Amino acid sequence: MISLPRSSVSSFTGRFFRSAGLFLAIFLIAPLGQAAEKSLVLNLDEFHIEPGPASKKARTLTFPQAYSLGEILIGEKPGTPEDKMLRGAARGKIIVPAGHYSVFVPAEHFYKNPDIAKTLPSDGFDAMQVAALSLDDSEDGLCDRALAHIGHFKGLLDLSLDRSDAGDNGAAFASQLPELQRLSAVRTLVEGSCIKQFSCLQKLRYINLDGDALKDENLSYFADIPQLIYLRVSHANVGDLGVRNLSTCNGLVTLDLSQNFHITDAAMSCLTRMKSLRVLNLMGTSVTMKGLLKLKGMPLKYLHLPGVKYSPAEIAILNKALPGTIVIFFHPHPKPLDSDSKLLFAPLK
Repeated sequence: MISLPRSSVSSFTGRFFRSAGLFLAIFLIAPLGQAAEKSLVLNLDEFHIEPGPASKKARTLTFPQAYSLGEILIGEKPGTPEDKMLRGAARGKIIVPAGHYSVFVPAEHFYKNPDIAKTLPSDGFDAMQVAALSLDDSEDGLCDRALAHIGHFKGLLDLSLDRSDAGDNGAAFASQLPELQRLSAVRTLVEGSCIKQFSCLQKLRYINLDGDALKDENLSYFADIPQLIYLRVSHANVGDLGVRNLSTCNGLVTLDLSQNFHITDAAMSCLTRMKSLRVLNLMGTSVTMKGLLKLKGMPLKYLHLPGVKYSPAEIAILNKALPGTIVIFFHPHPKPLDSDSKLLFAPLK
């Protein structure tokens, strides 16, 4: 039996902002209006995919008539929310109008017979969500075997492997996608050796490997991806060695290192080499005020602090070290107990 979880991408800012018992604290070292503050909370994690050449003309997708290969979603442009897209079974003939964006979500028939990929148009899809998760031994490697055929879809702009059993062997086939702009492999079996293969991807600008057990030595390969500007490696087993390897990525604009407890003050001075970096997330790391001050002079626009409690004096010190930077952290904000909770947790008499 194959599990096919539906992938969803949510902002790390929005995710924490909605969590019970926390409120957002923003300290501005430069003036910020109300509209800009709202934009900060909602759009820190925003990334825009540029339309590909295939979408300029109408496309005809011809699937098997006898059974469905999964789902097709069609939107007016990249980034259209899924609930605003037309959704239907990948079966029979489907027309994608010119200027529209198409997403293919394969299902069981595709994974069990991935050779069928060669019967589908190579430029028919703008995005794919490959999300097979094996539930018994006979299905091990199912996702990687399907990914061995991903190179047929030369027009892909966006590839999601989120919450699948994809590993480095399968993810490496993404190197055969010349138009790829975004790659997401959240909570997969990827350890990072596949990154070495991505140096040929001239349009790849966004990579998200949140929740993967990455090996620090593999993070040096990111520097060879020519257009990479946005990298998320939250909760991904990254340590000080990994940060040092990442510091050679001179073009990065946004770097999310949050929830990596093994990142300490020792790695902070390496980050000052990253002259293009504008957004840095250190939430949930072990970096102290001493380490934060090593970032002095960096041209950061936003900095997410590691802790949840800072004194006004500490914020003032950061303001001086990082002029022009918007400093963000989350305060604990305990909710009052309701009557039922008080009764449940009251001392026994």
